[in-house]
Amino acid sequence: LNKETKNILDVSGVYRDITSVDSFNLINNLKTTLTYLNDHGYPFSRVKFDSINIDDKKINASLDIRKGQFIKFAPIKHKGNLKVDRKYLQRYLGIIPEQAYNHSLIIGMQKRLQEIPFIQLDSFLGINFLNEKAELDLYLSSKKANYFDFIIGVQPTTNTTGKRYAIN
Repeated sequence: LNKETKNILDVSGVYRDITSVDSFNLINNLKTTLTYLNDHGYPFSRVKFDSINIDDKKINASLDIRKGQFIKFAPIKHKGNLKVDRKYLQRYLGIIPEQAYNHSLIIGMQKRLQEIPFIQLDSFLGINFLNEKAELDLYLSSKKANYFDFIIGVQPTTNTTGKRYAIN
């Protein structure tokens, strides 16, 4: 393995002594490596075994990792009648412009949007990859939120007017 491949496998938690790789975990290790690359700016990466030879119950193979082009997030584009600050939306979803593309954030985006009581995701229009940037297109509308959260603070008073507690 070359130095870059060893580093990717080490950082993704997959690296082991190649002579003792468990054959049952081999595919999972490839998936883990691919997921790591997809979540660190390389959505077009490819991981595969090359030059596979089977000799006397031993498997010899070369690992081929092709990272592809490094991709960063572009600002989110949202259409629809929702009036929300784009920076709030980006911070909430974890999709920050100029940070490395992270596919796990895209997968969890719909669930995260459902957690906001006043936002309705009408449709996910897609991701456009252009000029080393990933641009998300969302169609968002506002929905009525019938509740609100607040905090009431109760503290003892020190005056002698008969009131024992004050609500702040």
